[in-house]
Amino acid sequence: MIKPSAIPITKKIILLSFSVLLFSTITVTTLHGQINGAVYWPATAYNVDQFWSEYSSSVTERDFGFAQSVKINALRVFGSYYVYTQNSSTYENNVRDLLAKAGEKGIRILYVIYEGCGKNADDPINRTLKDPLRAVASKSPPSAVTTNSSLWQPYRDHVVWFMNRFRDDNRLISIEIMNEPNADDKAFAHDMTRTAVSLKGAIPISVGTLPGQFLEYVSDGVDVLQFHNNFPTSLTNSANIIQDFINKANNAGKPVWMTEWQRLRPSGANWDGSVAVPEAERFTDLASMANQVKSYQNQMGAFFWSLMVKPAYLEGQRNAGTINGLFWEDGAVWDLAGARIISDNPNLNLPERKRIPFYTLRFENKEFTRWLQCTDVTDGTGAGNNVQAVAGTYTGNKTKWRIVRIDNDAYFRLENVEYNLWLQCTSAADATNGQPDATNDASTFAVRAVGKSNTGDRTKWRWVPSGAGDWYFFLQNKYTGYYLQVTDITDVDGAGYDGGTQVRCVPSTKTGSWTRFKSIDASDPIGNPPATPVPTATNTPTWTPTRTPVPTTAATSTPTPTQVVSGTDRTDAGGTITAQYDDSPSGEDMAKAFDNNSNTKYLTFHASGWIQFQFTGGNTYAVNGYALTSANDAPERDPYTWTLQGSNNGTSWTTIDSRSGEDFPNRFQRRIFTFGNTMAYNYIRLNMTNNSGTILQIAEIELFGDADGTAATATPTNTTAATATPTNTTAATSTPAPTQAPSSGFTDDFNDNSIGNAWTMYSGNWSENGGILRQDSSTQGDPCKAIAGSTGLSLDSNQTITAKVYVDTWSDGDSARAGVSLFTGTGDGRGYNLLFHNNHSTVQFLDDMTAWGTSYTFNWSDRTWYWFTLKMENGTLYGKIWQDGSAEPSNWPYTWTRSGRTGYPALNGGTSGHGGSCTVFFDDVKITSP
Repeated sequence: MIKPSAIPITKKIILLSFSVLLFSTITVTTLHGQINGAVYWPATAYNVDQFWSEYSSSVTERDFGFAQSVKINALRVFGSYYVYTQNSSTYENNVRDLLAKAGEKGIRILYVIYEGCGKNADDPINRTLKDPLRAVASKSPPSAVTTNSSLWQPYRDHVVWFMNRFRDDNRLISIEIMNEPNADDKAFAHDMTRTAVSLKGAIPISVGTLPGQFLEYVSDGVDVLQFHNNFPTSLTNSANIIQDFINKANNAGKPVWMTEWQRLRPSGANWDGSVAVPEAERFTDLASMANQVKSYQNQMGAFFWSLMVKPAYLEGQRNAGTINGLFWEDGAVWDLAGARIISDNPNLNLPERKRIPFYTLRFENKEFTRWLQCTDVTDGTGAGNNVQAVAGTYTGNKTKWRIVRIDNDAYFRLENVEYNLWLQCTSAADATNGQPDATNDASTFAVRAVGKSNTGDRTKWRWVPSGAGDWYFFLQNKYTGYYLQVTDITDVDGAGYDGGTQVRCVPSTKTGSWTRFKSIDASDPIGNPPATPVPTATNTPTWTPTRTPVPTTAATSTPTPTQVVSGTDRTDAGGTITAQYDDSPSGEDMAKAFDNNSNTKYLTFHASGWIQFQFTGGNTYAVNGYALTSANDAPERDPYTWTLQGSNNGTSWTTIDSRSGEDFPNRFQRRIFTFGNTMAYNYIRLNMTNNSGTILQIAEIELFGDADGTAATATPTNTTAATATPTNTTAATSTPAPTQAPSSGFTDDFNDNSIGNAWTMYSGNWSENGGILRQDSSTQGDPCKAIAGSTGLSLDSNQTITAKVYVDTWSDGDSARAGVSLFTGTGDGRGYNLLFHNNHSTVQFLDDMTAWGTSYTFNWSDRTWYWFTLKMENGTLYGKIWQDGSAEPSNWPYTWTRSGRTGYPALNGGTSGHGGSCTVFFDDVKITSP
């Protein structure tokens, strides 16, 4: 707790006291633990401009009532400069209405004037998009303005406008000048902050800062410090983050608020959506952090994100399926456990609903694995064509459907994204509107795709739950009570479907498994997937400990009783693995396709690619069968079309089997494929293309064959050249590299093509090949570190790391960083760093998430090797950098005094954030400790 005498602030403000639900006068120094807040956006708004352009007094009153029911006493609300410019008088009236509604509910508002996240708000498309898969946060003002001071005056005038009207309004708890100003925005944010401080009244001023900027605006006169803690990987990590910022605020003599917190996410934040978020971590789980947040109530204020259940605010998170928020629009909550902790009421009784929200892309029949498709794809408009249930390939634009919200109605249309068509019940006998006769329950009507201009009640459909404990849904017409149904129900197991069965409207009996459709993003049940694959009648493990395949009859390509597959997986003897692409995330590399573990997988960020296996010792086998196992998530990434090829020289390839239109309806599903082949090969290559999208994955590949086959000639009669020039020709062995632990020091030249056990990777995409260690993700991780945590060295308070650093790609900005680190924690990746930073002329020290050190001028170039040496000696960091091939400096030109951290030497391969990116390679690491 900050002592009042330590705070040079004497302004008086108003804060609600829940004990009597009356306002009382207190000083800003007591704001720490009396704030029980949330971030507020209406459920229908995807950005601040939509919030205010569609402002509804009744919706605001309703939502603030929800907040009051769980004892929320503060809401963080973002303003819209754009909507203000359209009609300042109307905008002011709406702001005053919102404040009035808040005052009535005993809630105070943290109002944010400008927003540093998102895309250019000056672009009308960015402001107005409502498609949950494409809508964006709107950055205000855009970087084109914040980087040009000659354009700032209208924005200063807006700050003056707001301050003159609301600086003493005790329904506000603070005025936040800007949320998360990035590198392009900082000068602008400083200017706007100083403008507001010059006009400050009774209401405190704050800035929503990124970690490295936490104390940056103190000199401008801010009264309250902010930090964000949205997706910590563990409670320990979260506690370290919170305590770190509390300590800094205490030292600065300022109150501190955590103005954004959400849930634990062990897999990492994944802000850009480049990696699939595990199903169990996609959805709201305020209870995972709420008790911890409450434990700091006497030291800080806190706001969770967000009051209303919504698709994630930022585009990458939303596209990865993230859902946050507490309240549905009918007053139900997603997370009752979290609501009880937030309200301090363990007996709080509110309905809980953990359902997949309306925004989804495709619809699949649960039992039959069929998709909705417009039948005639030769007609570019698709108008008037029937809709069919088709096999679960879901490829091509014709199968992409989405749900959109219409006129603030809780029901939704199904719209084809490419063709702009709607689903409609239709009857040739009804020429008026094509709508079924609701009084005639015997009537059934085909469903067809109609032009988007065909409006009317008949086109509105809604989700209807299909029963307690079942997370799949019926699609029902709101007005007629009709449901979508596959017409042929005589074949109850679905095996007889020919891929062209009609879909029709039926009366709303909603009985029978054949009417169940689900979102492909749903789990069963939501947010609580089984820890391991659950065997079913159609998805049973088909190998014994000796891995003898057991024939099944579930797929057309399954072996018949007359087909013979060798019982030995020839990859078990070991060999060399090579893949076309080396862009796999950490832990999902090429070796995972042959590790006899279906719970791991190989993944590449390409729609097509090959992976090959060279049998050990020059052995050759006449491969005549193989098994493929689907991975844990995202069916669109499964192989759909592939060729299996053999070679004896690694250059000339013979196609020995090919498949197209294959499907893996289940996760962790193992399918066996056999064919006739007597030619023996030393190399086997599987060249695959996925179902759809840009990512390909496979959990396991097994190769069966005879050892006494006839050897293939060097020039086969049927050769197929590789479809693309390999970008990764460095082989990866299928056995892990031994732990490296030199007695006098640790070194690694990365020549064994497998990341050694000494290294722990924290974020980023790390791989070792070609004699270098690569971090080749420019978007994920904060920070991206390779941490030498298991070197066998006994490290004390003095450490030294030397390494060669090569920047492969670089985009200027705060998040562009490359270099080395000491005293780095394996749990959070934080340490002391010496880095290339921001541009091609800056070297700078960094204490991760704490402070930047002194910067120095050093002109360097991309794609050039540089030596970095960083040492800690008796509490002082010493650094030097020089180009490879030139003389090492005799002195230490860079110094910084730091203390307090413990941990290990590390390599810094960049970070992520609001500006700048890089990819970095490393070589010839040496670590010593006196």
